Amino acid sequence: MSEQLFYKPKHEDILDFYPYEKLSQALRRTREVYSSKQHAQNFVEYSNRIVDGIHAKSGLKPYAAFGLGYPFYLLSPEMPNKFELRTYEEFTDITQQKLDHHISQDGKYGWMCTGCQEAGNLPDLKTLCKPCNRVQFKPRDIFKAVPDVDMVVVMPTTDDNLARVSAACESLGVRVSDSDIRGSIDYFLSGVDTNIPENYVLVDLHVMNQNVFESSLQSVEEGVTSIKAPVISYRGKGNWDSTEQLPFWLDVVESATPLGENLDGNRSIFRALTTLATNNCVGDLMAELQKQREGEKGERMYGDPLARNLIEKSLQFRLNYASGAYQFAQ
Repeated sequence: MSEQLFYKPKHEDILDFYPYEKLSQALRRTREVYSSKQHAQNFVEYSNRIVDGIHAKSGLKPYAAFGLGYPFYLLSPEMPNKFELRTYEEFTDITQQKLDHHISQDGKYGWMCTGCQEAGNLPDLKTLCKPCNRVQFKPRDIFKAVPDVDMVVVMPTTDDNLARVSAACESLGVRVSDSDIRGSIDYFLSGVDTNIPENYVLVDLHVMNQNVFESSLQSVEEGVTSIKAPVISYRGKGNWDSTEQLPFWLDVVESATPLGENLDGNRSIFRALTTLATNNCVGDLMAELQKQREGEKGERMYGDPLARNLIEKSLQFRLNYASGAYQFAQ
């Protein structure tokens, strides 16, 4: 691992550079996906199929499962199939500007990161590419822009369970961006026109231990905002990474949306959100959410839809709580 961490190939070691134009094309197609209600619906439906597919193929029923990020923060609480679209024009513009600057510094070559991964047999780009100073535009830049599904499955994190989940993901054709940079970008570009999520949606799948899940939600209900929840992240081809931690309060307040059918633990998510909405005013939640987004992700919210959606969620949960619409098992 230490040798891989500092692997720095020379240009002559790279057999096949990736065309810069295809990176720009991926950013253009990203805009199209983010501006489409149909694509957003595809992502939600595909996420549910993955959770149910893991259950069916592994024989393991998750205790809970939930989606994070796009498009889950766009779901309207009173009409689950209604979406408010959040513009990503600013973010894709910034990413394109970073790519353009990189091209201006290294214009005679294509992008070397695809060939570097292939030459160095690098499996995990989130950790292994960070120390590299050979390129300014890194794989995480493009994959932070290209839409994917972020999801968490809650179950005991034993080696056997992880092996069975991995085999289920392989059987389901789940595509993880980190495992193959070139293939993942090509997969997205070639499949997005089909409007079939299995043909273009990249997946970022995490497994969380049930005890971590319940204790983290309990902390949310108690008003704790600084919660780091460890997860084990699927990197494809049987590889797992146990170094990642989720900013749990931020993820739950912003976007956590239950997935899968009849999972016992999913009601705990609603209970935690109801408690949050009951015990906090919208302004306080918004202020903390913005603070954590800037601290964790180095970005501000883009546009008003996300802010409006959080307010809608908060009000909806307040109303449901007051009316007794949610009755939670003790």
